[in-house]
Amino acid sequence: TTIQGGYGDEDGPFVECSSLKTISGKFATDDGQALNYNGILLKVVEELSAYNIPEGVQVVGSKAFYKSLITNVSFPTSLKTIRDHAFEYSKINAVNFSINPGNETTYVDSIAENSFVHCFYLKEFNGSTNGTVRVTPDNLGLYQGTTLLAFAWGSTLKSNESPITAWSIPDSLGIQKLPESVFDAEGASSGSYLLRKLGLPSTLTYICKGAFQYLQNVSDDNNKFSIYFKGGDPPKTVEKDAFMNVTQKTVYLYVPAVLNSDYSLNIDANATNERITKYLVMMGMGYDFFMADYYTNWPF
Repeated sequence: TTIQGGYGDEDGPFVECSSLKTISGKFATDDGQALNYNGILLKVVEELSAYNIPEGVQVVGSKAFYKSLITNVSFPTSLKTIRDHAFEYSKINAVNFSINPGNETTYVDSIAENSFVHCFYLKEFNGSTNGTVRVTPDNLGLYQGTTLLAFAWGSTLKSNESPITAWSIPDSLGIQKLPESVFDAEGASSGSYLLRKLGLPSTLTYICKGAFQYLQNVSDDNNKFSIYFKGGDPPKTVEKDAFMNVTQKTVYLYVPAVLNSDYSLNIDANATNERITKYLVMMGMGYDFFMADYYTNWPF
């Protein structure tokens, strides 16, 4: 018997089967709640609020939890890989990685860059700050090597008791790359999110196409979405359309002011304007697309 799917952008079986309640037969898990094909989890039933992926599963297949209503998922020690779009548009709000007690790293060592895109209810990643796949110290970000994989958009919901309004990526994490759709707000309910400030580290060198899309969905006329760059120079590579589908004049870019060399802490206006222009050129959307300014103190 062969079951197709679960790889790359290919849909796995039963994608968007919102009424699926049980799975039985040769490839069903013992609890009858999931389809496990040779160690690849391809589908989980839709009526669960939480799910512990059983031991023996080594891979979460592409779109296994796509648009799933499950809110809490825990990973077994056997899980090594999470494939493309695995949790996209799901209702998941907590991801729990198993930790290897021997070296305090997560057992998972490979996650596709788009596994958690459009997870607008996701509030936290629980895992290790060591190893290849790590969570940020505040549990709001997930990264692999030097690539940021996901941000917990759900932590910024207005309905939360203490919603996050500003978030920055510490330089100490060594993040160099923002992949496609990592801050894509397509599908976010307009007016429901309070994230207004995003801080990007001086270590950042690469921003992919579509990394920032539909940011107007998470801002309003009185509180524009602001991106603060910590580095004196813009990232070396910004792919075309990194800000595609963003409404003009809805995003502020802030760069560090250039201070005079006489140690007076006075701002060198000409050099600061040149730096702003350099950033605007690198973003590739034209001079009039963004609102841009400088800052003197890192606001995070």
